[in-house]
Amino acid sequence: DIVFGAESGAAALPNPALIENWLQQAGFEACGHLSESENALEGEPVLVYARQPWIEPASAPATGRSWLLLVPDADQGEAAQFGAAIADALREQGQTAVQCAAADVATALSALPVNATPVQLIYLAGSLWAAEADTDGAAIMARQEAGPVGLARLARALAPVTAERSLQLWVVTRGGAPLELPADANQVGADQIRPEQASTWGLGRVLTNEQSAFNTRLLDILPEVGNPVAAL
Repeated sequence: DIVFGAESGAAALPNPALIENWLQQAGFEACGHLSESENALEGEPVLVYARQPWIEPASAPATGRSWLLLVPDADQGEAAQFGAAIADALREQGQTAVQCAAADVATALSALPVNATPVQLIYLAGSLWAAEADTDGAAIMARQEAGPVGLARLARALAPVTAERSLQLWVVTRGGAPLELPADANQVGADQIRPEQASTWGLGRVLTNEQSAFNTRLLDILPEVGNPVAAL
C-alpha cells in the first residue's frame, strides 16, 4: 500500500499510467490498473498490478547434489524406513544423502559445504496411520506432530539459514493430495486417500506461496504404489 497526499501540500496521487510506466522501466511485465469507481468508495482507490518476469533457475547437475532426508521427530517408524530407502537410491546415483531427524536439520546443514548448488531437503510426512472408530481428538492431534506441526517447526529452523545458503525443500506425502486417481475413481479404497497427510500438503502449499527462499516442491504418492522410491 502506498498513500499519497497524506499531509497538506504533499504531492497528489500520480496518474496510474505513470506508475505503470515506472514498473515497466523496472522490468515488470503485464502492467495494468483497476479502479474502484463503481463501488462508491471514498477517494476512488486504484489497484495497480504488474508481474515480475519468470527467470528459469540454474539447474544443478544430476550428480554432486547434497540431500538431507528429514524424518519427523515424532515418527521414526515407516517414514524412517522410507527415508533410508530414498537415501540409498540417491547414493547409488553418486549423490550425497544423509538422513536425520527434522529437529537436527541445522546441525546436518552445518556439516555440508556451502556453495552455489542448493541443498535438497526432503521432508517425509509421518507414517500412514488409520484412526480407529474410538480414536479421540488427542490421538489425532498427536499424529499431527509427525506431519504439519513437524513441518512448521522445520520451517522456523530453516528461516535463518536461507541468508547463508540456497535451499530446495521437497515435501513428500502419501495420499494427501490424490490429484490423479485410477480411471474408475469409485474403486479407490478409503485407505488410498489420507486426510492426515493432506494437512501436511496444505502447509506445504502455504510455504510455497509465502517462503520463496525455500523453493518448495510438493510430491504426493498414492499409498497403493508398490515402489514409492522408484516413483520419486
